Amino acid sequence: MNSTTTTKKLTPAQSDFAAEHYHLIDEFLRIKGYPSDDFFDVVVFGFLRAVRRYTEREDLRQEYKFKTIAFRCMRDDLFEHHQHESRAKRSAEICQYDEETHSPDTGDNVWECFIRKHDAETAISRLAEILTPMQRKVVHLKGDGYCYQEIAVQIGSTSYCVKREMKAARETVKNRAIDLYGLVAA
Repeated sequence: MNSTTTTKKLTPAQSDFAAEHYHLIDEFLRIKGYPSDDFFDVVVFGFLRAVRRYTEREDLRQEYKFKTIAFRCMRDDLFEHHQHESRAKRSAEICQYDEETHSPDTGDNVWECFIRKHDAETAISRLAEILTPMQRKVVHLKGDGYCYQEIAVQIGSTSYCVKREMKAARETVKNRAIDLYGLVAA
């Protein structure tokens, strides 16, 4: 969703056009099987973007019905919403506390966790040193839950290049992990 186009005010003619076709929002949500109370705010900006595009572009008015443009813009926003919600950072696994696994003597466990975390951080920083700056950036963004296309937009590249950098980073880390830690390749 492009925030610059959604914050621009509609002209009075566009507002009248939007009011005339407002029912399409409910129709779209009903057809897709989404409750209006929960998803209206997800698709309304797509609807407004469609109003703006349709009223400003003569070529769209000659070739398509407004409903087609509105449904496509709302579908795009709905897809973007689901993609955003399904990222790993938003759908983390929740584990229950199990007393058998965790000892009541937290002193030793805390120290062991600190050592393990420190060892892991050291290993990660050593492995990160062998990556190129671009590979580090791609791996970092991928770890934050972004898909290849989103990473490509952020770094000003193509998703093909991002995939290639990620593959090269994996190979480098796998090969160096074997050298540094004596790990066996999977």
